[in-house]
Amino acid sequence: MAFTRITDTDLQGKGVIGQPEIPGLSALEMQQSVEQIVREVAIPGINRLAEELEADTGAAGIGMERPAGMSEEVPAHVQAITAAHIEDRENPHAVTAAQVGAYTKQETVAAINNKVVEIGTGDMAQAIYAVNGEPGVVDAAVQARAADDGVKLYTHTRSGKVHKFTGSGPNGRALMTADVQAGDTFAVNGKTVSAWMGAESAVAVMEGQPYTGRWVTFVTEGDTLNFKGGGGLVTVEGLSAKAVVAGNTVTVKQGAKVVQQEKGTYYAGWIGGGGTDSAGNNAGSFIACDIPGVTVTRVSDEAVIPNPGSRTYSSGRNQTAIKCNKSFSAVCYTLGGFYPPRYNGSNLSNGQAFSYVAGRSIELNGLNTACVIRVTSIPE
Repeated sequence: MAFTRITDTDLQGKGVIGQPEIPGLSALEMQQSVEQIVREVAIPGINRLAEELEADTGAAGIGMERPAGMSEEVPAHVQAITAAHIEDRENPHAVTAAQVGAYTKQETVAAINNKVVEIGTGDMAQAIYAVNGEPGVVDAAVQARAADDGVKLYTHTRSGKVHKFTGSGPNGRALMTADVQAGDTFAVNGKTVSAWMGAESAVAVMEGQPYTGRWVTFVTEGDTLNFKGGGGLVTVEGLSAKAVVAGNTVTVKQGAKVVQQEKGTYYAGWIGGGGTDSAGNNAGSFIACDIPGVTVTRVSDEAVIPNPGSRTYSSGRNQTAIKCNKSFSAVCYTLGGFYPPRYNGSNLSNGQAFSYVAGRSIELNGLNTACVIRVTSIPE
């Protein structure tokens, strides 16, 4: 803004200029005439200038030379130059951190890093780590694991009978490129190691299982390689019916390892004879055996009854005595007739359990009597 100036118009008709040599004025009028310009023009003009300077826009009327480097687009007065200087964020006075007692950027970063280390050291000093039994001490092995405890990708190859795992880190996973066979060994990064799955040898558990194309995870440390997971696929061999027949053995395996074997004790076979068969042969002429390992012999003529399921007929017989090559426990079943079968001098009734001793005779009596001996167990 422009300040108000005193002009010639403001001075016109005021003061002593232009009065006659003898003004003809009283002393008071003469005094007033002499001071008229000061009182009526100068003093009001100075007061008006003071008011204009005190206004918010007063500084805009005061000229000022622009500092070096300031854009010429900034008006050359105090208000504009001061505002432009305030908005300048490029440190126009080149003040240094040392001049104001502040840290430099490098000193600030160093101070923060030192404080972080100080805080961390204090926390660890207060902690109790029982790895090696001493409070406040972290075992070096724990620190090493903490630095690399993720599961890392390993590669697997089989060269000859050696399964080679290549990678880094204590925890690994790998895609198997071959199955494990009996006699195979393991190596990690070229070093031969003992391989385990739980408490069992890895080879014993893994051999014969379809591992090709499957992922395995493990922990390797020192001279050992510990696979994670169970003991392998569970298979059952020799179980072909609801009951385990005598002479058969059921084998339970986990992987290639045999975890249990059971021998069959149930006998599906039978020994029978007597009665009239479909061909009209009478009692005692019909003898059969269907038990693995048991041979039945006709006592009368020592004719051996083949095993299993063979039948021999001899028309006209009313009584036949047989003997067996093994001892066993059995139940006797009879149907019809007047003469039940006899063993060891006593009759055998229908449903009667008895124990047979190898080589003794069982008498199968005729007159339409049929006898079936159901073997329930044979001692080892």
